[in-house]
Amino acid sequence: MSAATVGEIWQFPVKGMAGSAIERAEIGLQGIAGDRLYAFTRADRVTPFPWFTAREFAGLPGYAPSWEPDAEGKRQLVIRSPRGEQFRIDEPRLSAELERLSGIPVRLHADYRGNHDVAQVSIISRATIDAICSAAGVRPDVRRFRMNLVLEGPGAFEEDRWVGQFVAVGTARLAVVARDERCVVTTLDPAGSGERAPGVLTSAGALNGACAGVYAVVVQPGEVTVGERVVALGEALV
Repeated sequence: MSAATVGEIWQFPVKGMAGSAIERAEIGLQGIAGDRLYAFTRADRVTPFPWFTAREFAGLPGYAPSWEPDAEGKRQLVIRSPRGEQFRIDEPRLSAELERLSGIPVRLHADYRGNHDVAQVSIISRATIDAICSAAGVRPDVRRFRMNLVLEGPGAFEEDRWVGQFVAVGTARLAVVARDERCVVTTLDPAGSGERAPGVLTSAGALNGACAGVYAVVVQPGEVTVGERVVALGEALV
């Protein structure tokens, strides 16, 4: 495995919406602080995968969350729509707009543990992103893959070798538990225009069995800063 450093850290306060690149993050047992605290779910069906994401509404990544102080100085999550209109995350107007544009009834869901698909932290190398996007003929864009940690240094798909091992990320310790099997969301414009690039998923399938990046659980909380090393500890999970 080539030497790895943290190139970018991403936080996604609302599942499916735009994320923010940050310089430093606290990593707790539930993952990166503030990541995927909220999600919208489909209110029209009961399913093991209830999430309302870009699969249901390709414009969802165009909605940008940010933490803003309220009148009392407390942090509140504000969502800016592609038109520039602002909503509090819990405003019925926001849910109503998403329902109107998608034709799907939605319900806001909040969970302090995060609303993750498989595990709390997701990791990908920039070389993996570049390889898939180059094969697909699209501009490399880390947002397309919606990962928490983007690594510099490892070659394409080298992060797969960490599955089943512990890694040190800053002062945190993670257990890498699975490869990330990708879905149609990677083919959608991460800016929310609705433009599709089906070659992204086709290329991921041809190059690496439709997987790109890995999932990890947190075994020791800590903090991580852009530029820090990521070290495989050589210990197998038991």
